[in-house]
Amino acid sequence: MPEASGESGGLAPHQEGWDPAPVVLLASWKTLSQVELATAEWGDWYCHRRFHSEMDHVPPVQYEANYYVEFAKLQVTIAI
Repeated sequence: MPEASGESGGLAPHQEGWDPAPVVLLASWKTLSQVELATAEWGDWYCHRRFHSEMDHVPPVQYEANYYVEFAKLQVTIAI
């Protein structure tokens, strides 16, 4: 489990140098709803649209889906 960064006060996970907390502190948000929306958008980008070089240059969600497809193929092969 990644540790929380000191700058975020332990509220946001810190992973590979990416921590949305400083962005939240720098932006001029007027309401908590705006902060929540921006955080959700960042999370969506991080998991669904960000290409990762250690994962064959595909987004993490796609990499995970590919893993489970391959895992299911192994299970079928073992069962036969």
